[in-house]
Amino acid sequence: MKVGIIGLTLQAAPRIINNPAVMLRGLTFAPEAKAANDAAKTLRRQGVRAIVAVIHEGGDPAKDDYNGCADVTGPIMSIAREMTDDIAVVVSGHSHQAYNCTVDGKVVRSA
Repeated sequence: MKVGIIGLTLQAAPRIINNPAVMLRGLTFAPEAKAANDAAKTLRRQGVRAIVAVIHEGGDPAKDDYNGCADVTGPIMSIAREMTDDIAVVVSGHSHQAYNCTVDGKVVRSA
């Protein structure tokens, strides 16, 4: 089975990178879910059937229950909801908090 891995940067990258005028010249930054969905569409056309998105964005669980999304807040939750169902797994980070749950049929976990 062909597996596709989509690596995503943050739309906010230009605001958090030192000297963006030099480092980011010629680059554009779309909303994360849109970029993921565009990449997933391309991968599906190439026959990829299992798609994983890796993104440096995270969430914060409200309690120490790492297996569930009910109390997880943060940007990754809305980004995952906006991603196409073609993306099966979202590996996130940034917040350094543990969580392992399912959002709209996608496994969402913290690296």
